[in-house]
Amino acid sequence: MRKLDSQKFAGYLTYQVFMSPAFRALKPAARDILMQLYFEVEMSSRSRRHKKYTPTVTNRYDIKLTYAEIQKRLST
Repeated sequence: MRKLDSQKFAGYLTYQVFMSPAFRALKPAARDILMQLYFEVEMSSRSRRHKKYTPTVTNRYDIKLTYAEIQKRLST
């Protein structure tokens, strides 16, 4: 798990995900957990040499969020 105080990569939802019927059908607790998973995704940084930026997920197969961590984050 990364330190949340020094978040290097921003977690965000795209408009398409937010407005999708599947996301809208989620219960509030499920939405909270999904948002926490978004914060665990790391994107590649922009190379200063190239004008076009195509972000890629750098930890695609290594995203971990335990039940205990979710409880700790959402209990406050």
